[in-house]
Amino acid sequence: MREMVELFASPNVSDFYPILSGLDLQGLSKKSNKCVKIIHSAWEGIIRDRRAKKSFQDSNKDFLDVLLHNNFSDDQINCLFLELFTGGSDTSSSTIEWAMTKLIKKPKCLEKIRQELEREISGNIIKESDLSRLSYLHACVKETLRLHSPTPLLLPRRAIETCQVMNYTIPEDTQVDNMPSYELYYS
Repeated sequence: MREMVELFASPNVSDFYPILSGLDLQGLSKKSNKCVKIIHSAWEGIIRDRRAKKSFQDSNKDFLDVLLHNNFSDDQINCLFLELFTGGSDTSSSTIEWAMTKLIKKPKCLEKIRQELEREISGNIIKESDLSRLSYLHACVKETLRLHSPTPLLLPRRAIETCQVMNYTIPEDTQVDNMPSYELYYS
């Protein structure tokens, strides 16, 4: 998984010059495809076992159960899991590292978060339903993301059909280039 994250984070000359995309000059596509096959083969067994057991029909559902219950194909599940794991592992740890760095430098802010947690949670395990009451913590996370985006470049996207964005027509199969994310946060 780490190799896959590193490959996705590697600058690819084809992202900047789409005409070169079919050449795989850096060998990133070949390496990525190899990693994807390994990862998919690991998940295929889990998905197959879960489908066979029909455990996704029980009341204790995890995310895979929900996908199976809603008739997602194996390919759809593989693509979604790959995106979740590669996009969510390194970015989460990077954000936590930056937040902790900032909070260590600002002990008053750290103390304010601690007091908010004590007041709102009082030693219990934090649940998703508690997050709406943790406004200062929420603001600190957003500020960390604004100042230190976990991804320096936004991922390029390709229009799957011709569409209108504001007054611009974007033709089908047009790559919408990546731009530095700090441009969005500091402008």
